[in-house]
Amino acid sequence: MSGLDLLPDEDLRTEREEVKEPAKRWFNWWRVKNNGPVQSHGGAILLPFAWAGTELHDGCVWPSRDVAELKASEEIAWWENQLFASADEYLGAFPEGERPE
Repeated sequence: MSGLDLLPDEDLRTEREEVKEPAKRWFNWWRVKNNGPVQSHGGAILLPFAWAGTELHDGCVWPSRDVAELKASEEIAWWENQLFASADEYLGAFPEGERPE
């Protein structure tokens, strides 16, 4: 007789944790600093007008959190080199369906 024979069947069953597949669509979220149009670093108008404090994503979809954060850092670096402009506040990269709290 082994030690396993002493355990009830319920104790021998193991529940497998469902492995959640990582998100494949990530968005960078920003908080608008100034009232007015929202622009990308290329100068394209992303939104004709937004109030300061509005939280929004930039419309770009990235395949991973790392790529999204890299692109955000490039965006911030570009804006830091502009004489009369600055980047909006970066809130982070979030998977599709989630947003900053």
